[in-house]
Amino acid sequence: MSRTSTIYVLHFDPPYSVRIGGTDRQKTAGHYVGSTAGDPVARMQEHCRGEGSPLVRAAVLQGCTVALVATMPGDKQAERRIKRSHHRERWCPRCTAEPLTAPPKVRP
Repeated sequence: MSRTSTIYVLHFDPPYSVRIGGTDRQKTAGHYVGSTAGDPVARMQEHCRGEGSPLVRAAVLQGCTVALVATMPGDKQAERRIKRSHHRERWCPRCTAEPLTAPPKVRP
């Protein structure tokens, strides 16, 4: 059984953007989803100091503001389900009028 923790959603403003190789194409990220057994605010602060996700570190270095916009109970498996959905904005109250408030259910 997975350990219970808190899933959190970080919002980047403006979205993080980086060029793909020598092309004109861009990769962008507006959100980061993570989980912690501790305090989500403390975990966000660790990320912003460069002590967490490389994506959050890169967004901070690019000048993005990082905000903790949502939390929900869940474990690592639930966090992975949100990440695999590829629609993290669905959980962001800044981007969605009626954000989701729970991780997706496990499919039978």
